[in-house]
Amino acid sequence: MHFRLVEIRFEQEEKQSMVALERGYQLILNKDELKSLANEWDNVVGLDDIKNEIETSVITPLRDVKLSQKYGLMPIHGVLLFGPPGVGKTMLARAIAGRLGWTTIIMNLGELLSKYYGESENRLTELFKVARNYAPSVIIIDEFDAIGKARTRYVSDDVTPRLLNILLSEMDGITKSNENILVIGTTNQPDLLDPALLRPGRFDKVIYVPPPNEETRARMFETMLRGKPVQGPIDYVKLAKMTDRFTGADIMNVIRTAVLESLRDGEPITQGKLEEIINRYKPSLTYDLLERYEAFRLQYSRLRTYGKAQVGIPEVTWNDVGDLEEVKEVINKYVIATMQRRDILEKLGIEPIHGILLFGPPGVGKTLVAKATANMLKANFIELNGAELARVGPERAAAVVKDVFNMARDNAPAIIFIDEIDSVAPPRDSPIGGVWSNVIAQLLTEMDGLRGLNNVIVIAATNRPWFIDPALLRPGRFDKVIYIPPPNKDARREIIKIHMRNAEVEEGVIDWVAEVTEAIAALTWLPG
Repeated sequence: MHFRLVEIRFEQEEKQSMVALERGYQLILNKDELKSLANEWDNVVGLDDIKNEIETSVITPLRDVKLSQKYGLMPIHGVLLFGPPGVGKTMLARAIAGRLGWTTIIMNLGELLSKYYGESENRLTELFKVARNYAPSVIIIDEFDAIGKARTRYVSDDVTPRLLNILLSEMDGITKSNENILVIGTTNQPDLLDPALLRPGRFDKVIYVPPPNEETRARMFETMLRGKPVQGPIDYVKLAKMTDRFTGADIMNVIRTAVLESLRDGEPITQGKLEEIINRYKPSLTYDLLERYEAFRLQYSRLRTYGKAQVGIPEVTWNDVGDLEEVKEVINKYVIATMQRRDILEKLGIEPIHGILLFGPPGVGKTLVAKATANMLKANFIELNGAELARVGPERAAAVVKDVFNMARDNAPAIIFIDEIDSVAPPRDSPIGGVWSNVIAQLLTEMDGLRGLNNVIVIAATNRPWFIDPALLRPGRFDKVIYIPPPNKDARREIIKIHMRNAEVEEGVIDWVAEVTEAIAALTWLPG
């Protein structure tokens, strides 16, 4: 009789799941399936800091209600994961559900939306009703932007704004009643989402899931090749170096291809075979996409850093900058020291430096100096390229400048680096300056700090300091104007040492190269 009852229960669960699929969602009740989801938590590689944050601030308060009540903690009911396609957002969402061990409801947006008026709204309402009936439960909404898009992007009779209103109402009800329901959304287009969703009380945790770094890619290769027909030693570090800009999905595709070709040819997987397959593939992440998602991270993520891997902070240090000792001394004294002792200066009524201008011939290391300064301050490095502003045009460029300064304030401490500033801030009495007057006015307004520039420094670079509007060069805007000279023989020796520090070099070679590059240097840095 006991086995008969178990059999009936499984039949009911299976029947309920089939009905759920027809209504636009997958209902996972089976404990074995939930355990398999929990195993995915360990399979999420390279996101240890994010997993620790989720474990501490989301999973533990939801699991231990008494502990939360004891310390007056309101459990989080909404988590939004965003990042490029293929980095593991959906896998992480499923792993969170498994880690909690709660009933899991995975929304199928394709099935949720109906051609009949009012049916889609009824299905979404029913989904939340099911979540309450089977609470504690987790609702996973993949490609969340499909129903969470800003309402201003639709016509009045579109179904999606009505679904969004229901979603907002349901999430408010969950928070108000403190129900045991967690909503997890994933998206790779956070800029499309309605601002009402992103306020605390709805999606309290907005977390950026980054593409894997080199160390993570090596671990992915090691994990994914486990149990595969591999022969000979595999250099995981080399494979990781070869797969710059590859996502986890890209690496999985490489492994899948290697296994299929191994079965077809009847040969084991080797280092050479993996390298050959990698060379055939282009990474799914372009440089434009990486820049775009770095901007998204700064704009939407509520986590400033991820443990030791402080995203947005350059890895360049003073040790990577050859010579330029006088420049380093000036920046250490007037920029780094003043920012680190900001509280003391404010008590004395001294305003810290808000901006410095680096000028000198092309290729002397102005950008390198700016990045090393950001590293010393542990500040986010936000680039505002003059050429890119020129591409969007003077009408839109002023709005871009405003957005970048707001982004820097939200992610302070931060350094805004404006390369080729002369291209967007020429003298206003010049013919070109009249065209860019709105951009110059916006820069002046932002640098005057009318809305506060707390822990934000502007570093600009130019090859033509004489072609910058004089109003920017007065104290209070660019307080320090620093010349970066071409390297002399001693400086060239230091630069060569830095670039060859990991190579075996015969004695005297570095001095010889420093000597013979004088003529090349003179031609390279000749004005005009």
